[in-house]
Amino acid sequence: MSDIQILTVVAGLIGFSATVLNLVAFVREKDRGHLKIGLAVLSFMALAASVLFLPRVLPRRAQALAASLPEGPRRLLAPWLTPSPTIATPTPAATQTAPPLQGSYTLELKRNLLGGVDSLMARFQFANLSSGSARVTAFRVLYLDAQGHPTHSFYRVLPTSFSVPAQGQMQQEVELDPEIRDVWVAGLDRPEGERDRVEIHWEGQDAEGRRFEVSGT
Repeated sequence: MSDIQILTVVAGLIGFSATVLNLVAFVREKDRGHLKIGLAVLSFMALAASVLFLPRVLPRRAQALAASLPEGPRRLLAPWLTPSPTIATPTPAATQTAPPLQGSYTLELKRNLLGGVDSLMARFQFANLSSGSARVTAFRVLYLDAQGHPTHSFYRVLPTSFSVPAQGQMQQEVELDPEIRDVWVAGLDRPEGERDRVEIHWEGQDAEGRRFEVSGT
């Protein structure tokens, strides 16, 4: 609402209150002459309120009414009959917080004395880029074909989470379970260019308790 509309509302409320009080007095005194005048004043105030709130209830009707009035009355009633423009409040763009860690890994297949497969070890390397510590709680191993489609996916929760200090680095060696190892070993029978590509994604929490996910190839 414009300033002039606000002033009109305040003045109308004061006049309405005074008129109602006078009507109560006129009813008690059985003064029919003044009672009729008071009712006429209330009717006029109701008409004025309709003009005041018409742009908010029926904005198109108010614009049509304003256009049909002569020049003089249209200018006089323009502050009431012309709807106030709606000012859109810009919403701040959501800021994306970069993950606090960068991660990479290497895989090493260990064999026993007889040449058989013993275990598949993964060495995780993390670099913390934030000013607070970060904790790694789980990881996912993906095997992707030449088109980038996953052929196998394994999600594992770490028995003991890794804490990477602020602005620091960390290395951690993890033995991958036989299910992940067997898929890796099976791929060794194919030519190197035809083997599935491996991705590892880590999940965790930063110092503020926010979840994050980083990936390494």
